[in-house]
Amino acid sequence: MSQEKLSIAHGMGPEHWNIGGAINGFPHVTSAKAILEDLGVEGITFSVFDQHFGMKWAGGRPHSFAAGQTKETFARVVQEYNRRGIQFNLVFSNLLVGEEHLGDKRCNWMLEHCYRPGNGVIVTSHVLARYIREKFPEYRLIHSLTHFNKEPSYYFEHEGLYDVFVLPPHLNYREKVLQELLTRLGPDRIEILVNETCFRECSIRSDHYELISKACLEDDWDLWEQLTNSFCQRAHAERFMHIKDAKNVKGVKNFSLTKEEIGGLKGLGITNFKLANRQVPNQQYAKWMDYYLIDRLGLSTPFYVYENYYNTAPHFAGRPRNGTPEKQV
Repeated sequence: MSQEKLSIAHGMGPEHWNIGGAINGFPHVTSAKAILEDLGVEGITFSVFDQHFGMKWAGGRPHSFAAGQTKETFARVVQEYNRRGIQFNLVFSNLLVGEEHLGDKRCNWMLEHCYRPGNGVIVTSHVLARYIREKFPEYRLIHSLTHFNKEPSYYFEHEGLYDVFVLPPHLNYREKVLQELLTRLGPDRIEILVNETCFRECSIRSDHYELISKACLEDDWDLWEQLTNSFCQRAHAERFMHIKDAKNVKGVKNFSLTKEEIGGLKGLGITNFKLANRQVPNQQYAKWMDYYLIDRLGLSTPFYVYENYYNTAPHFAGRPRNGTPEKQV
């Protein structure tokens, strides 16, 4: 490794990124991992998370049907990520799962076929978490943020059940609470969401997540369609009707963090970050990957040169460089 590569590696400090939208984002994540490794950038690790459609235990963001995808093809993508050294976290973050729902054949099938050391499950229901801990003890249990508890006592009460807690984005700005959680739980057990796009003062956030859980658990596809088709736009329509000047839109704040704010969190001791890329267009997916990883690390030019000159497109693969064929990722 060159001195330049060493300085990049040592200057940024260790960090782990849990990246959503694993199915559609497969080329983005695997390429980023390969490029950072080839550039000699150390200290960054990846895991991914996603969920196949039609799962009763699913929650979080509404997700559309994936044309042509089956639970078998989903499980094979999980296996391929694992083959490349990237851990996969299933999303079973339904808020309403109870004892009566634990026998679901489809969800249990997915747990069985993705069960490998290092993989995890993102869970909100404590009932489901205890079930997975008993039946599939090698899964890492990650507690979803969708319960929106903001008091440290909640996390201390459940620290024996979960391996990692994803914090509601409100806590990203409460330094004293973060320090208390870091002191008690340690940095390995805390994960920060960096790109939450919900409005900070949104009044329907909790209700929205509960409705999503209800639609999944009850196979209520009419409700599901309502939640996926401009639900937030309809809910906030009246509020934005009163904004007469487009310049005033700048006063609307969300929870997305800037690079500088991420630097401040790292200064506190945070090392685990979540990039919520589920259900976003490919262009936006790539934009967030660039902003939070490539650009922030000062690798924009090396990344561009790597993709366009060093690791050239397949039709240039036969052209020798220094007497050897082009290397392909």
